[in-house]
Amino acid sequence: PKTLALRAGLLRQINDHEGALNDYIKAQTIDPQNPALHYALGLCYLQLEAIPQATDHLETAAEKLPKQKEIRLLTALLQFTERKNNCARQSLESYFDSTAEPNTTALNLAYLLNLDIPMASASDFSLYSKGKLSREACLDQVAIATNPKKARQQIAATAFCMAHSPRSKNEPLVVQELLHIAAKTGSAEQPEAICARWLLSRTPPAQN
Repeated sequence: PKTLALRAGLLRQINDHEGALNDYIKAQTIDPQNPALHYALGLCYLQLEAIPQATDHLETAAEKLPKQKEIRLLTALLQFTERKNNCARQSLESYFDSTAEPNTTALNLAYLLNLDIPMASASDFSLYSKGKLSREACLDQVAIATNPKKARQQIAATAFCMAHSPRSKNEPLVVQELLHIAAKTGSAEQPEAICARWLLSRTPPAQN
């Protein structure tokens, strides 16, 4: 399985995610309990925008690699995307238990999932959700970053969560506009952008 996993890793580097997936699946048939393979499979499925399959493998990886906080957060994001809110809440709680410096998506998800995280209630996203900040002002605020790449990441992450805000919930056109912002602003590899594209592919166009 090591040779297959190594080749799969090289294929991922050249964006041949389907080829990598095939090798990871072969490796897993040899070593089905290997958490690193579950994690790699989860990432491959994510890049292929196969969210349910990605979630399944990342849940297994998160369970077997409890100290890997970023796996917990990614799992929470995918569970939330699939509306598995109770599971997402548990994954996110585990993430917060293991970090003192949560990122933007973690704080926004904490707010959406009603976790008792003080920092989440003071974010620009929370102000938008409470109607105290406009959409434009919120995205302008999160665009303040050390470099353009970071700014785009933060815009995509925040726009994805804004689409799920109670303030946006009854406005399908606004939801789709925000998902389009997330999908187009984030990089091809950014999980929030991938989740936005997946949701858009499953949602009929909203009418004015």
